[in-house]
Amino acid sequence: MLSAQPDLLHRAIDNVVRNAVKYTPEQSHVSIRTICSDAYVTIVVSDQGAGVLHDELEMIFQPFFRGTNTSHADGHGVGLAIAKQIIEAHGGTIAAYNEPAAGLSVLIKLPRL
Repeated sequence: MLSAQPDLLHRAIDNVVRNAVKYTPEQSHVSIRTICSDAYVTIVVSDQGAGVLHDELEMIFQPFFRGTNTSHADGHGVGLAIAKQIIEAHGGTIAAYNEPAAGLSVLIKLPRL
């Protein structure tokens, strides 16, 4: 159980998933995993895209930031910033990391009741 505003939480997760779908190549996949512990619900969204430059991993959550690897995709750079605001308003955290083989994972951690 989480204490959350469902519409906002849906929007945050939707923004992260849409981003993953946008940046993963055709004929690959996006995975969504949940991990529950006594204190947190963790959601991990992973794609098989090009990933993000290491120096840009924190910046992708800033409004209007468009990473170096995003020149081919439409968008304004606000989806992940909105997700960060919503997740943090729920007492959670959001972070991104590159997968060793390929792709990006976004980790959302929300406190449980």
